[in-house]
Amino acid sequence: MLRRRHKKSRNGCNECKRRHYKCDERHPVCTNCALSERDCSYPRAALATQRLPADLVGAGSAASSPSASEYNSLRSSESVPATPESSGAGGGAAGADLVNVDHMSFLLHFSMDIIHAEINDDLKQLAKRLTLQSALVQPFLLHEVLAISARHLATIDAANAVSYRQQATSLQTRAIQLFNSVEMVFDKSNAVAAILFSSYLGRHALVDTLTSRDHHIDAFLEKYADYAQLHRGLRVVASGVWPLLADTEFKPLMDMNPGYEYLPTRGHEFDGLAKFISADSGLDPESIDQCLDALRFLQIAKDEISDPRPRTLMLFIWGLMCQQPFVQMLLEKQPVALVVLGHYAGLLHYARHEWQIADSGRYIFGLVSDALGPDWAQHLTWPRTVFQARHNVPNLNLITDPGPEVKKLRSASISSMLN
Repeated sequence: MLRRRHKKSRNGCNECKRRHYKCDERHPVCTNCALSERDCSYPRAALATQRLPADLVGAGSAASSPSASEYNSLRSSESVPATPESSGAGGGAAGADLVNVDHMSFLLHFSMDIIHAEINDDLKQLAKRLTLQSALVQPFLLHEVLAISARHLATIDAANAVSYRQQATSLQTRAIQLFNSVEMVFDKSNAVAAILFSSYLGRHALVDTLTSRDHHIDAFLEKYADYAQLHRGLRVVASGVWPLLADTEFKPLMDMNPGYEYLPTRGHEFDGLAKFISADSGLDPESIDQCLDALRFLQIAKDEISDPRPRTLMLFIWGLMCQQPFVQMLLEKQPVALVVLGHYAGLLHYARHEWQIADSGRYIFGLVSDALGPDWAQHLTWPRTVFQARHNVPNLNLITDPGPEVKKLRSASISSMLN
């Protein structure tokens, strides 16, 4: 299997060496350990020869380097690894804040089809205009725009894929550093940039997670848990600025949110699994509720895929909607939670035509099936039929407007909760 190449770090920290990650040798806490909230320590030889990271040389101050605590709200281990040395023009962290030809090509390549292909053309034009306007004055958003554009290029240009992935990682890491390096007070002047940054970084982190290939479920689950925690941190940012956008030109994009917390399910594909979880799984009541909640969001995803006006948004935010205790159940490889994850894999297969998902559904299902073994095979019947079907993916004309029927259901459900 081909793996992402990187130069070995002679003076890297002990944790990065143990995990076989490239360390940026930042002191006292390297970027990898800061992002993943791990204990960072260096061999004595490295402490004797410690140096400033390349992106701080000549900066005149270490203030631009965020501390470990500043990363807590945006935690990610594998989805935002240490800044690599890029093989592209002006590569590496040293050139992260310099405009070069590659950055110009990434900006020219950027479009809303890369991030949210499912929205209609009018909203794409609005979203792109607001993105570029905000990116001109908020460097953290500009770096993430360039990063996800480079990440997409890595999927369509095989000859330069390694270089593009490295540059995407470098730009993504720098975007987070810039976001965390200032004490930002959110108001209408930066609310759009903050909400777009949260959306784009969350999607980018999921892409990095779904496209990783480790051939072992423990490594994947750890990466997925890191992604989920990062996305929840981003949600906190987004929820803080959401009220500021209600009377702005961003509102049409806000209306794309169908209110999943209150949206009722309509299909019955997973009723059998829900019955098993409730009555025969042997889980404690809290764990049952966690699994049923995660399964409910999967049923909503299936409902949306099956609609005459199909949507795939839930597939991209399912990890965000699930609660932390369920993610912990996944990390512990509790069988019932893995069965739910296997059903998520089946739903991902419906959207394998999207570059952000590709063949990740089949990959995840294989990991889950191997981990559970034959004793749990009967509970994976539905996703297995999805992968065995020869024509199981409809021609999705994707949109984010939920349509009048779903809006009516959402309004009725919210009203019933308030009364």
